[in-house]
Amino acid sequence: MDNNFTGTVPESLYSCNDLIALRLSSNGFHGQLSLGIGRLKSLRFLSLTNNSFTNVTNALQVLKSAPSLTTLLIGANFRGKAMLEDETIDGYRSLQVLSLADCSLSGEIPRWVSGLENLR
Repeated sequence: MDNNFTGTVPESLYSCNDLIALRLSSNGFHGQLSLGIGRLKSLRFLSLTNNSFTNVTNALQVLKSAPSLTTLLIGANFRGKAMLEDETIDGYRSLQVLSLADCSLSGEIPRWVSGLENLR
């Protein structure tokens, strides 16, 4: 958090099988999220806010494969992009907190968000 890391998130990070919390906010990470994050089966808390990640739809598709995720903070990324309606985004059974703040997304809030039963 608040470092000067740049580039993409290293793939080696996704081999930390017992990782339950990951905060990479306020850095210079960019690009799309890797499918490798789905290997973090114990991950409950993820904060990627305030970077330069791209493709919000891909990010949501990739992150749904983390079954234990309860808190997802990905705001201040994906700036100015459209929030696409994508009925194939299912998952997030444990998600309680979702933040997409300060992304300047356009479009409508996707219907799948209303199906998140544990969202607070």
